[in-house]
Amino acid sequence: MKTRTNIALLAVLLALCMGYWLVVKRQAQRKVEVVEAKRLFAFAPSDVTAITIQREGERASTGVRGPDGTWRITGPMAIPANSQIWDRVAKSIAELSNQRTIEEKPKDLSVYKLNEPRLKVDASTKDGTKIDARFGEMEPTQKFRYAQLAGGAVILAGPDQFFELDRDLTWLRDCELFHEGKAGITRIEFARLRAIPGAPEGQKPEVEESVAVVAEKDDNGIWSILEPEPGTADQEMLNGLAADLQFARGRDYIDAPEDLKDYQLDPPKARVRVRGEKDAELQTAYFGTFEPAKSKSAGVYAMQEGRPSVFVVDAHIVTGFPQSGPDAWREKRIVTRQGSDIVSLKYQAGPQSFLLVNEEIGGWKIKEPQEEATDQAAVSRFIADLLEMKGSSSFPERTPEFGLDVPAIRIGLTYKGSDAPAEILVGGTAPDTDRFYVTQDSGVVTTLQRSDVDKLAKSPKDFMARGLMSFKKNAAREMKLTLEDASYVFVRGEQAWKIQEPAGKVWESQDDMQGLLDRFASLYAESIDAATAPPDLSLFGLDKPTLTVTVAVQEDGAAAPTVVGPVSIGKLCPDDGHLRYAMVAGRGQIYRVKQEPVSAVRKALRGVIDH
Repeated sequence: MKTRTNIALLAVLLALCMGYWLVVKRQAQRKVEVVEAKRLFAFAPSDVTAITIQREGERASTGVRGPDGTWRITGPMAIPANSQIWDRVAKSIAELSNQRTIEEKPKDLSVYKLNEPRLKVDASTKDGTKIDARFGEMEPTQKFRYAQLAGGAVILAGPDQFFELDRDLTWLRDCELFHEGKAGITRIEFARLRAIPGAPEGQKPEVEESVAVVAEKDDNGIWSILEPEPGTADQEMLNGLAADLQFARGRDYIDAPEDLKDYQLDPPKARVRVRGEKDAELQTAYFGTFEPAKSKSAGVYAMQEGRPSVFVVDAHIVTGFPQSGPDAWREKRIVTRQGSDIVSLKYQAGPQSFLLVNEEIGGWKIKEPQEEATDQAAVSRFIADLLEMKGSSSFPERTPEFGLDVPAIRIGLTYKGSDAPAEILVGGTAPDTDRFYVTQDSGVVTTLQRSDVDKLAKSPKDFMARGLMSFKKNAAREMKLTLEDASYVFVRGEQAWKIQEPAGKVWESQDDMQGLLDRFASLYAESIDAATAPPDLSLFGLDKPTLTVTVAVQEDGAAAPTVVGPVSIGKLCPDDGHLRYAMVAGRGQIYRVKQEPVSAVRKALRGVIDH
């Protein structure tokens, strides 16, 4: 019984769903039927072959569709058309509809402002049909616009259709600076032009062309300089310029300029050629002077090869032009790859040499001349400095005068996916400057300012770890320290820290012990005084340290405690009374630490009292 009931209910539900679907479908069909009933024409948009648009107070614009479906403008002059806009206009003409008839035989068109129409649209189709549409003002509800076809009845047209038809020449014409296709711009050529002075009166001066700069993008999206000298390109600059040129549109067209010299386009100030697909033809545009600074949006005058019109494009485009010469598009960074791509760094300066390797586990490590604990932050800062350094100028050939045959500094960088290291070489100073000859990792010679070269002067100790002691305070189980000739051993009990040595002593306050834990849980050196400690430690007071600290740490789950330290702190540095020399077990460096740890121990030990 229950199964039959469920089946019956399911059948009812399906019937209701089907009924609802049929109702919705019928409603949609009725809407389409209503729209179709209001349409004035039966032809398709593709049947429209010619259109003339006459806006109030403007010249008429005429477009003709070619056999291939593209449009061309024939009036007021022959100029390229924006086929997409003309297709939209054709679609609106084909879909013109009568929302309501207002007057079958109008007596006074001025009532609807149709005696002097706001817009006239004439069109013709493949079969010879002629369309004569006139549009007046909006009706009182401001929902529809008065219209008239071929002098017939006054009707109401939809505002959206009027909007699509009400196009001025700026919309109807092809305003794109370049047509690069799906590939985008893959080649850019730039040259500056100028008139050679001294031409006889009445004769056109000869035009002098600067050295052309040519850049091309490969299949991986990487730009390279091809001319005048091959080299690595500034990717950010060229990507930005390519985008600006690709999306540039003209405005404020002057279709019959009286004299191109008024816009500094005879001769032009610059020529740009671009190409999209590799087999496509180069497209050329010329650039003149800036338009009068009548507003913040003042642009620069331009014209396209083979087209007589002058127009304005956004001025920011010219900021990507190589203003300072052929080198402007070249990659200026000393390191041209991402910092995350560097897997090793070999440094040599005179007899000094060391190797840094970026390991998957543990990060950067000093591997040569011997493995050392490494300061990750120091390595990151050095690489960040390298990435920010930019040279100026470039030299096509390397000469002995650069001092690069025996460089003062040689930095070898190995990148991901490459076994051969790239080299950065620092040579001698450029004549009469405060700059040094340096090679980029690409091998191109450039110059680098002294302040940047100073940042390249490094030694192994600059990258050695400065963390001397680090542990979790709640995991500390024992602390041993000696201060001058006195030894102390502190052991954590179940409730509090106890003093095991010297015997018969207790803490006056546990806060003093907590102060010691706070101070030594994270102990860092201020600097590294020597990368390798000399045999005679008495120079630093480390043969008989002023203070030594050792901590035994055992975290939850550990089978046995781990010993941290000992850290030994010696005498005061002679050149800075606020610092002391220090060492840590297992490392060969001499560090400098603040006086404060010694002062903290002295203060805490005042709390050690007789039991």
